[in-house]
Amino acid sequence: MLEKAYCYETNSVIPARYAHTQKYQREIDDHYFCTVEECNVLVVPKISESGNYFYAAQPHGHHRSCEHYHAPSDGGDIRGIARQKPSEKFEAFIPTALEPVLNNPLVRRVMACQPTPQEIAEMVQSAVAAIVPGTLKEVVNAWHDLKGIDKTEYPLLIDGHWLSYENAFWNIYQAEQVVDVPWAWHIVWGFVDITAGEYKDVYFLKTMKKFPLDNKWSAVHFTKKANLTLPVDFANAGVRCNIFWHGSAPVVANTKYELNAQNHDHFLYLAPV
Repeated sequence: MLEKAYCYETNSVIPARYAHTQKYQREIDDHYFCTVEECNVLVVPKISESGNYFYAAQPHGHHRSCEHYHAPSDGGDIRGIARQKPSEKFEAFIPTALEPVLNNPLVRRVMACQPTPQEIAEMVQSAVAAIVPGTLKEVVNAWHDLKGIDKTEYPLLIDGHWLSYENAFWNIYQAEQVVDVPWAWHIVWGFVDITAGEYKDVYFLKTMKKFPLDNKWSAVHFTKKANLTLPVDFANAGVRCNIFWHGSAPVVANTKYELNAQNHDHFLYLAPV
């Protein structure tokens, strides 16, 4: 199945999952085309019953010479549009940028009339790198999905800086001092303990890693206050988790290192160890 297609408006190749989000959640109705040179037909982002994202060629299906063409005997209809099989495996969603994206370099254009297949083929060859934003959760999940794969081949844009999935993640245990941690435009992670507060929706997090502070040792702390809404499940209070942090460095307060809430929603994510 076709999982990436050429987007005319951004002159880039876009994964079906992101295109589906653009179309149905953000109401951005872009035009997508099959990237196979012999085909280049108009396609639309879809989602299967099993939750996989793909592009479907409508209304006439892929060209017969296209690798994505399915004859009726393969489970498609008379137009060569295949039905989605639950057993088919799809590529993991790998964002190329961590939200929020600063100064997105993609310049949008308007399609006055549908280009010819030959024109589409030429555009695909000159397509620019796609900026596919993902939440901190989606980026962390992609990092896990790339386990055992060369992460240096997968770029990741963070705060205007191009890194890779290899060097964008930084384990806090690699540092001896707090100042040694590259807090800026990186994702810092490590073990934390979570304790529920006395009041509802209040939680206290502290890293297992400790750093020297005024002839003592201090963990890095974060307090989730009741009035702070985060896309994070804190139900694992009392259980050790991995914290993934995208934000500013901790400050010294009350004789300990403390992290402060950031002005965006994607600065903290928790995942089981």
